[in-house]
Amino acid sequence: MSLLITTYEALSLCRVLEPYFVKHDLHIALGGSCLYRGTSTHDIDIFIYERYPRKDNIHIYDKVDNLFKTEKIHDVKFTWSGTGSCSGVIQKLVTFNKKEYPVDFFLCHRL
Repeated sequence: MSLLITTYEALSLCRVLEPYFVKHDLHIALGGSCLYRGTSTHDIDIFIYERYPRKDNIHIYDKVDNLFKTEKIHDVKFTWSGTGSCSGVIQKLVTFNKKEYPVDFFLCHRL
């Protein structure tokens, strides 16, 4: 059976995750084929960016790493699966609503 992820599933995950990211002064946004095509047979692309220009010395990667290590998000489980081909991508296997979704989290830096 092949993987088929819908925009509805991806947005449902984003809606659950967003409040936890906000607690760490971050926001998330959906991208990739789930957004522009309506489905994906590969993964969910979620972009993470800082809510405000950085006033501290905490790098976005450290904020995200801390979030994954400390937050207990109801009905969501993260399994580390590696980093992508560039250092700005964190790949996770996310269990949500009793299904597993490969998710690429892209770290976006404010200029």
